[in-house]
Amino acid sequence: NFEDVPPELMAGVDVYKNPSAAQVEGAVGGLVNLRTALPFDYADFKGALTVGGNYNDLQGKWSPSASGLLSKRWKTDAGEFGALLSLARSKTTTRTDLWQVEPYYNIDGTHWAPKGAQWRDSSFDRTREGTYGALQWKKDNISSALTYFESKYRMHWDENALFAQSTPSNLKLSPGATFGDNGALLTGTLTDPADGGINFGADTRYMTRDSKTRDLGWNLKWKASDRWSF
Repeated sequence: NFEDVPPELMAGVDVYKNPSAAQVEGAVGGLVNLRTALPFDYADFKGALTVGGNYNDLQGKWSPSASGLLSKRWKTDAGEFGALLSLARSKTTTRTDLWQVEPYYNIDGTHWAPKGAQWRDSSFDRTREGTYGALQWKKDNISSALTYFESKYRMHWDENALFAQSTPSNLKLSPGATFGDNGALLTGTLTDPADGGINFGADTRYMTRDSKTRDLGWNLKWKASDRWSF
């Protein structure tokens, strides 16, 4: 799930329409490779720190985020070594208030009116943490890399709603209602005498997820000649 992967830990995204024989395949319509950084991507030492945040007026809360990266290369008699560590944490909290008018129906052959309206409010809270580390070695025509990736994702979403449950064919308009040039209701009161009034319904929904993703990878490359690589 790409949503579990902190974008701060990515060095890039590669999209292949037709994967080659050297790549892990199995997709129906191509291949998407989430590429992380390696120590040898940088000339020597690399350090970076990013801090940010967003403020939600409806909730009165801050959503902070921070990420950092350290990378270093060393040259020795045994070859060149590199180490990289990257950390990321972000928190997102939002609230949405919604007032929605239902679709309009022709109620008397000339005029159009909505079957009612609905009100909804929803809250979303997400915390995502990521840890990535890489070790790299290279000597002559042989290279190797060991990588570890871990992501933690916690999310909670809930919604409350109040909505009309009227029958469009039974709707009546009170005297004095006003309409636009196209016959759509502008102002007025809707009634439903056949059903004893306009009924309303309510619902509450929520969704939660707590997941962890881990990946440990190791590769060894040997360029035997200009034509052969393993």
